[in-house]
Amino acid sequence: TAYEIASCLVGSEMCIRDSAYSGYTSGAKVSTTKANFEMMKKYILSIVTLICLSLNAQITSYHLVYVKSEDQAKFEEVEKKYHSKLVQNAVKEGDIQYWCLEKIIYPAGISGGRSNMPGMGNVYQFVQVHKDIEAYIDQLSNPWWSDAAKKLKVKIEDVSWPSDIEQIGIYVWKIQDSAWEGMGDKRPKFSLYNFGVSLDPQKFLDAQAPWKQQFINQMKNNEAGRAGWSSGTRIMPNNGGEHNVFTWDGFTTLGDVFRALSGNIMNLKNTEENWAMSNGFDLRFIAEKIVETN
Repeated sequence: TAYEIASCLVGSEMCIRDSAYSGYTSGAKVSTTKANFEMMKKYILSIVTLICLSLNAQITSYHLVYVKSEDQAKFEEVEKKYHSKLVQNAVKEGDIQYWCLEKIIYPAGISGGRSNMPGMGNVYQFVQVHKDIEAYIDQLSNPWWSDAAKKLKVKIEDVSWPSDIEQIGIYVWKIQDSAWEGMGDKRPKFSLYNFGVSLDPQKFLDAQAPWKQQFINQMKNNEAGRAGWSSGTRIMPNNGGEHNVFTWDGFTTLGDVFRALSGNIMNLKNTEENWAMSNGFDLRFIAEKIVETN
């Protein structure tokens, strides 16, 4: 319930309060000044409000795994040949609204001890969209992938991942706004994710309105290879100093993604004043769609 979630966040605020004076929390540097502590309190209260409003809104979960290069062919085969059939049925039955598997291809390098580059390995993410928080909770207790081999009438090894796959985590977001007008039959093949930390998430969301209209115009005029846009706020995990807002941009080609990035020089002064984000989007990555539901 909203009350239970708010209670959990009050506990989170206490953890932030106790850890702020150590200099760091959840890997993000935290100032030890009283002014910053007051800003963090404002941040927590705004998150409580957003989560309470999320109870009847579209929810997207991102399940991240790391797959070594030598295991990727088998991993993708299992998802394309078997699991995608099961999840398509879940969409048809109304259990979920959409699902896809994406492979994170940029930035290339080493992060968190993992090498995200050709010949070594990549992070993949399962993207699953639910109509509301209750639908998400229902899937936790009755997942569409349970008894996959039995449902598909195949051997268990046919639908099993390679044993070396590493689980990274699951992140749950509320989709606050989106733009699909003018897409026609275009489907996004590449995703650009933009993450940041805002001390006033609602201010950030309100400031996206002109960008949304610009992207709608691009799609209507078949410009820039744009194929969808959305903005959101994070529900869980919810730790102070971590990314709590994001935007997603869909594109038809990888070249369109890089052209969009090259023409988008971020003004940090502007993002701090208008988005309540002192560092702007401090994490961006590009993902290629491997398989998706209709």
